[in-house]
Amino acid sequence: MKYSEDIALQIRNHQIITKVTDGDSIEVEDFFTREKEKVRLYGIDAPEIISCPKLKQDETKAHLPGELLIKLGRLSLKQFLLIAPPKTKITIHTEAQNPRDRYGRLLGYLYLESGECINEILLKEGYVKAYNDIYCDQLPKYQELNFDAKRNKKGLYKFVNHF
Repeated sequence: MKYSEDIALQIRNHQIITKVTDGDSIEVEDFFTREKEKVRLYGIDAPEIISCPKLKQDETKAHLPGELLIKLGRLSLKQFLLIAPPKTKITIHTEAQNPRDRYGRLLGYLYLESGECINEILLKEGYVKAYNDIYCDQLPKYQELNFDAKRNKKGLYKFVNHF
C-alpha cells in the first residue's frame, strides 16, 4: 500500500487475531503485552450479520431486505475467516490523524505476514464495499477496487448489484 508522504502512520506489529466479529471488524491481542483491542478495518464496509440499527439503515439505503443483507454479511464473514482466521498474526497500520471510530475501535489496515492487505483482498474479491463514512487516505483506491469487483460480479456482487 502506498501512502502520501504527509500521512503519519502508527504501526502495531505482533498482533494476533482472537476473533473475527464480522466482515469488517476483529479483535486482536498483542503477542507480547497481551493487550486486547477491537479493530475496525479502514475504508471498507461489510453487510451486518445480525439485526441491529445499522442493518435497518442499510435496508433503507440499499433497498434490500434485512434477511438478504444478513446472508450476504455471513458470506463476507466466511470469506474473512478463510483469509485470516483466529490465531493469524497480523500487523496493523493506523493513520495517526484518524486512529479510532466513533465507537472507540482502532481503525486499521491489516497486513498478513505475506505483506498482503486484508482490507484490499476483501475489496478485490467483492466481499466488502468501499466505505465513505470514515475518511481514510486509501479511499479513492478502495472505490476503484470496489468498482472493479462490482463490474466483474465478484463475491457478493454475484448475487446483488449493491449492498
